[in-house]
Amino acid sequence: PALDCPDASVVPSRALGSPRGPSIKGMRIACLEFVTKEVACHEDTGVVSVPLRRVGDLSQTLRWPWHTKNGNVAQHIFDEFEDRYLTGEVFFDVGEETATIDLRVPKDPAWNAESLFWVYLAPQAECNDYADQGGTRVLLGDNTTLAVYSLNLISFP
Repeated sequence: PALDCPDASVVPSRALGSPRGPSIKGMRIACLEFVTKEVACHEDTGVVSVPLRRVGDLSQTLRWPWHTKNGNVAQHIFDEFEDRYLTGEVFFDVGEETATIDLRVPKDPAWNAESLFWVYLAPQAECNDYADQGGTRVLLGDNTTLAVYSLNLISFP
């Protein structure tokens, strides 16, 4: 089916339910987004795998960049994260509807109820090199931002 959004840069993923791939002006499209809006983990979790989904055309591999931004994690803790936990690409193989990215869960020594950082899928406007992959146009869904909460295990004194 054709979507009535010839110049769309963001399409609600619920509009792309067909695994054969809907089209915009005859081009196959796939929509990418996080499965959830937030993840909460205990601060001693280490690494958490966060799922993303794609709907629409599954006939091609798909990759898309992501990056993190600190919320209220102690800056020196956030700065110590390895680069692979700060930026990267999500990768979907042919036929895969879900993929994951690994994120470091901060263990912030300051007492607070939780620490927070954000994960963003790179905006469409910054991703011209990623927009057309093997004849499939990649669009972002509704959920392009993820909040990651690291819950403190220590009781307030």
